[in-house]
Amino acid sequence: NCTPKQQDLIIKIVDDNRLDKADVEKLAQDRFGKGVRQLNKLEASGFIEELCEKYPRPRSGQGHGNHPQRSGYAVR
Repeated sequence: NCTPKQQDLIIKIVDDNRLDKADVEKLAQDRFGKGVRQLNKLEASGFIEELCEKYPRPRSGQGHGNHPQRSGYAVR
């Protein structure tokens, strides 16, 4: 399965963007044929990248910019 940091980052993206968990689950199903919790490390990495592209970080000024786990998942 994916790493705890990957799990935390997926949860953070979902929470920060107020995403419907059912929609996120459907996205994982559509892309990988399995739910978010069943993703392996490589799949989770691609899923995180896709989420970051679809849902850029909120610019609410609430300190979301300094999340240390995010720096490992740069979107190009």
